[in-house]
Amino acid sequence: MNLQKKFILLIIVLISIFSLCLGIFLENLFVGFIPIAILGFIYLLSDRKKFATTLIISTAISIPLSYFIVLDFDFFIVSEILLVVLLFLYLIEFLRNKFPQDLLTNKISGVILAYLLWSIITCFFSQIQLVSVKVSLVRIWFVAGFFFFPLILFSKNEFSISRYFTIFILGSSLVIIFALTRHYIYGIWYKKIAYWAANPFFPDHTSYGALLSMFIPMLGLVTFSRNFPLNIVWDLAFYFFYS
Repeated sequence: MNLQKKFILLIIVLISIFSLCLGIFLENLFVGFIPIAILGFIYLLSDRKKFATTLIISTAISIPLSYFIVLDFDFFIVSEILLVVLLFLYLIEFLRNKFPQDLLTNKISGVILAYLLWSIITCFFSQIQLVSVKVSLVRIWFVAGFFFFPLILFSKNEFSISRYFTIFILGSSLVIIFALTRHYIYGIWYKKIAYWAANPFFPDHTSYGALLSMFIPMLGLVTFSRNFPLNIVWDLAFYFFYS
C-alpha cells in the first residue's frame, strides 16, 4: 500500500471514529452513521463491480426504515439508497449524452419506458397525488437499478449473468437461513410464524414466498443440469430455497 492510499485510509478511519463519537454524544447513532455511509457510497462509486455486488446482495437483506423510526413513508436500507444514487448518476449521464443510447432504443426498453411515462401521466389525475408520485418514483429507480444497470454490466462484459445470479442467491440464502431458524425455534408446524419469519427483511410474507417460488425452478435447472457441475454451493442453495 503506497503512502497516498495509507493517507486516504487514515482520513476515512478518523472521520468514522469522529462520526461515531458524534452519534454517541447526540445519543443518536443514526446521525453518527450518516458520514460513514457517505464515505461508503464514495468508495462504491469508484468501482462499478463493487457497487453492483453491494446492490445485488443488499436487495435481499435490506431492512425498512420503519423498523427503526416511525415515518409517513418507508424506505429500504441499503438497497433503495443505492438505487436512488444510481438513478441520479444515470440522469447526469443522460443529460451529458454519455448514457448508452442503444439501450433506450430497443423494443423492450421502449415498452418499459412507455409504462413509466404512463405512470407519470396518471399522477396528474390521481385522487391521492402524493402516493402516486411516490409509486412512480419507486418504479423509476427500480427500472434503473434492475433493468438498465444489469444490461450495461452484461453488455460491457463487466458482469456475467451467472455471477449476478450467484451473488443474489448468496444474499437471499442469509435471509432463508434466518427464516428457517425462526421456524425451528417457534416450531415447524406453528402456522403463524410463516407470516413474519422473514421479518424485518421481508415484512410482507407474500414477497418472500414470491422470491422463493421464482428462484426454485432456476436453481433446480442449474443444480441438476448436465451443463453445470454439481457442487455444494448450488445444492445448498437449492435446499434452502426449496425448504
